[in-house]
Amino acid sequence: MKANPIKETVISQKEGVPFLASSLYEDSLSSFCSEAAFYKAIGRLEKSGLIKKAAKGLYYRPLSSRFGELPFDEEKAILPYYEGNKGMEIGYALYRKIGLSTQVAKERFFYTNSLKKATKTIGSSKLRYINLVFDEKNKDAVMVLEVLHNLEKIQDLNEEGLRSFLDAYCRRLDEKAIDKAIQAIGYPKWCIAFLKAVLDEKGIPNTLGRHLSPFSKYRYPMKIYMSMKKSSGSRASWRLTSSISRSKR
Repeated sequence: MKANPIKETVISQKEGVPFLASSLYEDSLSSFCSEAAFYKAIGRLEKSGLIKKAAKGLYYRPLSSRFGELPFDEEKAILPYYEGNKGMEIGYALYRKIGLSTQVAKERFFYTNSLKKATKTIGSSKLRYINLVFDEKNKDAVMVLEVLHNLEKIQDLNEEGLRSFLDAYCRRLDEKAIDKAIQAIGYPKWCIAFLKAVLDEKGIPNTLGRHLSPFSKYRYPMKIYMSMKKSSGSRASWRLTSSISRSKR
């Protein structure tokens, strides 16, 4: 038996690559010691400098070079939270991916179903727990709702890219996925009304009115659309519902 299985197991972790303490315990050490003893040992190893904390419950072995200590690999730390059906990246990384902007933000933002609490910060990455299976259809729904919800905030908006994105999405509309995204993330009513207006303009049958009050009017960023010109066809401009007044959620 190893003289100190906890220390030896920690030392076996790759330098600079964060590991979840809970996973390390469950996978390798639960049969050797209690959870309380394990975390006490982790605290001692952190205090000694053998490991460092990247975030709550997340540690890494420092990696050094001739220039000094290197930062931990943040991408490898956050990947388990959004790979596959576990989550997705939102914000400017999403807008760049779908051709809406070339801006790069200092922070990254993610939705994930793999957190045990509401939020988590790892380096410059902000994660938020969302109770949703992030399959392709649900990711699609979140994408379009995120774009419409944040449209006025997107810097250097590529209007042609926006038209192309919405054209493509409208052709593959999945209302069940939209319903799931609305329920899980809680998009405001005006955002749903905005999506309905886009679909109605394009003649796409939909029942999103189920989410809206027939007695309310919703304000959404019409001016962006009114200034957009069709790249082809006889219709001169992109128009949405014009009976908009005071904002309601």
